[in-house]
Amino acid sequence: MKGSARELTAEPLRQALADALRDRRGRPGRALLLGNYGNGNSGDEAILAGLIDLSSDPTRLTVVTRNPKEIARLHNVAATRTVSMGGIVSFLRSDALCVGGGGMFGRGLPPLVGLLPLVLLVGRFLRKEIYFLALGAYSDTPEPVRTLLRLVARVARAVTVRDEESVQMLNDGMARGVRPVLVPDPAVELAPAPPAKVLELLASHADRPLVVSIKALPDTELLDHSLSVLAQAVRACAHARKAPVVLLCLSARADYGLGPEWSDPVLADLFCRKADLPYAPLIVGPDLPPRLAKGVVAQARGVVGMRLHAQIFAVATGAPLIGLTFEAKTESWLRAHQVPSLPVRDMTAENLTDLMLQTIP
Repeated sequence: MKGSARELTAEPLRQALADALRDRRGRPGRALLLGNYGNGNSGDEAILAGLIDLSSDPTRLTVVTRNPKEIARLHNVAATRTVSMGGIVSFLRSDALCVGGGGMFGRGLPPLVGLLPLVLLVGRFLRKEIYFLALGAYSDTPEPVRTLLRLVARVARAVTVRDEESVQMLNDGMARGVRPVLVPDPAVELAPAPPAKVLELLASHADRPLVVSIKALPDTELLDHSLSVLAQAVRACAHARKAPVVLLCLSARADYGLGPEWSDPVLADLFCRKADLPYAPLIVGPDLPPRLAKGVVAQARGVVGMRLHAQIFAVATGAPLIGLTFEAKTESWLRAHQVPSLPVRDMTAENLTDLMLQTIP
């Protein structure tokens, strides 16, 4: 792929969507869109909103989700419940199966996502076209899912991915078939909410806050230590920069099979106790509309982000960013965008504070 990550264009993604939704034999095409939608993750909802914005006719899309009512509320598109009779009917009636972005394939993937390559192969056997739309797929994806996913990529009509590691992962073993095309994450294209809406949400914390986005690590002991280090560094930086602190919760659930006690809101509350600031930080989210979540980041003086879409929102809106990494997808994305980053295992209060003071004006 030539050019830097900042020079990527969404045009191949737009063309893939147009092709998936094209007329067939004189009737409108029907596409099924599969992803982690309706599960309380603002980053995944931002991906869906971006794809809807890029599509030529969203009325031809049907989103597969555990929560059709939430999809209708947030996006005003047709939705069908995962593993239901309606979902099976929508699958059989569809012309195209679109896997709609996000870091779906990597360490800790849910069981249903692990079965998705098999579902796609069944769809191809039934003569349905397959499209990968800004997919994230990484080398730590468990076998045999990794091998099956590469096989699906070989028979797909279009394969677009959002980072170089996904290109390399899908290219491995693809002597024939469609080559992955690098595109921006659809959330990059999404317009943030107007400042007035954001200021209404932030209220007394609206004066160019320091925004912090936390995510649970699979190593819970390291997570607790990391929260203590992060709390010390944020306290020092907030004092030096005289900035209010906002905790942005992008997900209602923890990844890696961790329970509700490791969700973003619980971690945000724990962080606030550890930080012991002279005022209470504001906790916003989860379940924010994606444009509003991006708008919060757009108003930030600086962002310290563990979740990928906090990082994507920051780069897209020009907010100074320090990325904290423990996942292949964030390491790959931050490296491509030349963003200051720090592996969680290497974090100390001193080196994180120094990096924040160097990065955040």
